[in-house]
Amino acid sequence: MMTTTLFVIAGILLVAVIARQLVFIYSRTLLLRKDAAITRVRIREEKEYLFIKGLY
Repeated sequence: MMTTTLFVIAGILLVAVIARQLVFIYSRTLLLRKDAAITRVRIREEKEYLFIKGLY
């Protein structure tokens, strides 16, 4: 009886840790994707600025 309880608790903790890691990986992926999008916009704006600066 005691070993069953321990295995159930260990299983629940294992599932909780895996779920936490998945949430962490998902949020990190979204953050990196957002950073990449911001960088692309910034590079484009910088190229436009340098082009306009070159016209004058």
